[in-house]
Amino acid sequence: MKDSTTLNAMQVDLNELVEEYLAARDKSGENKQATQLNRIRTKLDSLYWKNVEWLLREKIDPIRETLDFSDDERLIIDMGLLDYRLIEADGPALRQRLLDEISTPGPTGHFYLSEWLEDRYHKFCLTERVNENATSGIMPALGASERQAREKILSKLAPLFKRLPGITPQVAEFMISGQLADQLVDASIALLQSNDRHAFVHRNRLRKLRQQIIRKARTLVSDSATQKLFDVLEDLYAQQWKDTYKVAQSATADPSSSALMRSFDLRMKEKREEYLISEIHFVKTLFPLGALAGGIARTSVVMTDDTPRVTKTDTRHCLELARACDRELIEDPVVLIAPYKGRGFFEWDRDSLVVALHPVDTQADCVANAFANFRMLTDSLQKDGTLRAAYENSFCGKVFQKEFQSDYRLWLTQCGQGRIGGLDSQHISFFMKHVGPNLSEGLIVPQELHGLSVSALELVAKRMEKQVSTASDDPLLRYRLAAVFWVQDKKDDAIRHLAIAAKNAPANSPVMLSLALSLRMTGQEERAQNVFKACRTRAATTIWSLYAAVANKQRHPAASAPTTGEATDES
Repeated sequence: MKDSTTLNAMQVDLNELVEEYLAARDKSGENKQATQLNRIRTKLDSLYWKNVEWLLREKIDPIRETLDFSDDERLIIDMGLLDYRLIEADGPALRQRLLDEISTPGPTGHFYLSEWLEDRYHKFCLTERVNENATSGIMPALGASERQAREKILSKLAPLFKRLPGITPQVAEFMISGQLADQLVDASIALLQSNDRHAFVHRNRLRKLRQQIIRKARTLVSDSATQKLFDVLEDLYAQQWKDTYKVAQSATADPSSSALMRSFDLRMKEKREEYLISEIHFVKTLFPLGALAGGIARTSVVMTDDTPRVTKTDTRHCLELARACDRELIEDPVVLIAPYKGRGFFEWDRDSLVVALHPVDTQADCVANAFANFRMLTDSLQKDGTLRAAYENSFCGKVFQKEFQSDYRLWLTQCGQGRIGGLDSQHISFFMKHVGPNLSEGLIVPQELHGLSVSALELVAKRMEKQVSTASDDPLLRYRLAAVFWVQDKKDDAIRHLAIAAKNAPANSPVMLSLALSLRMTGQEERAQNVFKACRTRAATTIWSLYAAVANKQRHPAASAPTTGEATDES
């Protein structure tokens, strides 16, 4: 039952503040008016946070793990829309346009605030379930020697699991102890025994969490020996699943007795409420950081005008741009579009790129700042400051902490769209060497192929060759196969597949550029120059145009050789 007294009191306060705000907005005297409006906005912001807290408390259920906000409630939380009377120059059909914006699908993990809170809520509930389910209904089978091998591998990989954004110490310990894998197997077995929707959702969340941890940890290493440990760990997990399945088939297990199926009593409501309120209090402290990054004195969450806002369409476009310009960006980032004015930034503990709903500059500039902040934190917390050292060594007198973000924004928003004048040649050289796509190997090798063992590469090549035989016109598949061959030092096979991929997808700039670079490295300079020119023309508004322009000015030492040669590409 809703607390009508609290709701009515907030409505009375809102009406008084709206009237006060409208009266102040109509007054003359700019300085006095601005001071008074800012004072009222501060009170409106306070009322916004009270509204959000009240809504969260009302949505928490001890059993269900969803929050289920209505359209109007999402408008309050996501857009800061407390009252339509506050909107100056209210455009036509504002409510419907705002609803269209927040309901437009975006990439996985791109959220408005209400969705982000629900995602955080799901993760909290999942962690609590894992904690509660320490003793599983079916003990996942794993032989003594296999369990010992798993413990040994996990202990070696433990430092990597502890350095990941968004992975709490508790979740890292679940991974290191093997408890996460055990419960995932248990949840999968329970799902076979009971076609329960909640069991299905829980199993999928466990699987996604484990996959995210493995994928993020793999990106921190490039040596084949460590990558091999991850491969063996996955093999052990597959064996554990098979053995447990055999045990489950011969057992008469009651799915309702599994720890997975335990119901939560009412005391869970208090824990969940405490968690969500702490999250919203934390979010409240984030917004001034976005204002500071945007170079403004203060920000506000309450909507008072109908100006262009950042949407999931914008974040999708900016993510694609950033991925093309930065070789080390996270694969599936969590993006929070939050109701404040400023620039974007990265929140490490929650693994979230926080983007301002109301950017101080362009949408791309706002998102680029968030990625720059991510790069800086990653460098500090995972890379021992190597990027910072390279930056300050390259630009004497420049301070990484103060100036890298500005340069990075220009790299994405200017150079990333083919505008070579966005940065000077020295900065372009730095970003090509340390940030942009790495072409030192002769073509752009997908991240997941780095560090694979010889045997693993052979298995990948065989699988892809089989796939190509049934989908010969798939340029991306051929490109990936070419990258495998290139890493295996099968240059002729790689170029053959690259040429076919480029023919089938002439607009695919990475494929074209990779073909040109591989031709150059094998001494076929004249052919390479032609492909560089074609790439520059076709990719005029992308980062690949800049790369092709730089490469086109260079001539490889192998160009004078009459036969295929091996050399390091200097572009």
